[in-house]
Amino acid sequence: MSHNYLPSAPGSQMDHPGHVYPGQMSQPTHVYPGQMIQPSYPPSYTPLQIQPGQQLPVQPLPVNACSWGKLSQMSNCPFCRTTGYTSVKYERGLFTYASCIGISLLGCNAGCCLIPCCLDEFKDAHHYCQVCNSLLGIRKFLS
Repeated sequence: MSHNYLPSAPGSQMDHPGHVYPGQMSQPTHVYPGQMIQPSYPPSYTPLQIQPGQQLPVQPLPVNACSWGKLSQMSNCPFCRTTGYTSVKYERGLFTYASCIGISLLGCNAGCCLIPCCLDEFKDAHHYCQVCNSLLGIRKFLS
């Protein structure tokens, strides 16, 4: 009687019951009709042993340690894992308002003090990923 679960070819496990073949379990197992053999493999990792009260180790995220410039630049996004140029949006910051105050103190009160609010050279550069639109970094003139 041949079962679908047991090999029936010559030279199979049934011919030599004590012999272990490559890819099989190391200890002989009795198989009953309708029962599948589940090989037990050793874990491919070392389980982490944590004592009660001990904090879990946390792996830090990779930091994009580049200096951000005023123009778009090549960068690796840690969120979507793509490499590409950043999209830059300019927003008013401390340097913009300090420049406005400095120009007005010099005597240009007829609206010339608002020029730094219109020019990108006086604004902070915010770098965003072009794929997922995540903020990657900020270049501030004054912080």
